[in-house]
Amino acid sequence: MRIELVISRAKQLPEGAVPALEKELI
Repeated sequence: MRIELVISRAKQLPEGAVPALEKELI
């Protein structure tokens, strides 16, 4: 998955969900 995709998803999610997303990708 590319970082651009993560950013676009992160914008749709609450801030608390962003670190969880990053952990899944890493």
